[in-house]
Amino acid sequence: MYALRSILAIGVSFLLLPAPGVSSPGGGPIGIVTRAQGAYLKEVAAFAGLSVYEGEGMRTESDGKLGLRAGAAMIALDGGSSASLQGLNQGIHLDLTAGAAFATFPEDMNVEVHALDAMIWPQKKQLTQASVRILGPGVLQISAVRGDLAFSYREEFRVIPEGATYRIYLDAPSDAQRPAGAGAPAMAHSTKVAIYILAGAAGSGLAAWGIHSAVTSGQGPESPAKP
Repeated sequence: MYALRSILAIGVSFLLLPAPGVSSPGGGPIGIVTRAQGAYLKEVAAFAGLSVYEGEGMRTESDGKLGLRAGAAMIALDGGSSASLQGLNQGIHLDLTAGAAFATFPEDMNVEVHALDAMIWPQKKQLTQASVRILGPGVLQISAVRGDLAFSYREEFRVIPEGATYRIYLDAPSDAQRPAGAGAPAMAHSTKVAIYILAGAAGSGLAAWGIHSAVTSGQGPESPAKP
């Protein structure tokens, strides 16, 4: 009987082990909160000095804000946003699932932003400031506030020049109409992507809350590691 119990215990312990190649959810600390207002990390109210862990869900209420620092990068989430951070080789990967993110990236850091299956990253190794906003299903608005941005979606690739704001309709029909308020004709039409240039819109999201105050105020000691 004792031998049978031992065999069963060993069998159960193997069943509880993670499958090969599958890591446990969440990694180590990847950033630190610098400012929070109506913001949450894994449904826990966020506050300045709280550690942000790899893969940890971040969200803000409709009128909330969240500022954080990840290495030398500074990121702010606008109201009604949700996102998570992942480690990248000498950099970070921001997965934006709702709302808007405003960010400043140093020249020596690898950075990429994933939103609605599209990828956005600095076109050159230089100080870059950008905002990425999800306006609705299949609609992005991207501002290259400082430095050029690269944009890719499936087989489509575009460079968004410094100072420009593009409204991008993913999987748009070839006869997509210009949206209200567009400052110029469509840059491109295809069966996959329609891109419109918006006049004078670059940086408007950053000014709405202020990326500088969002990421520099309320800095405090990093919270202890999770148990």
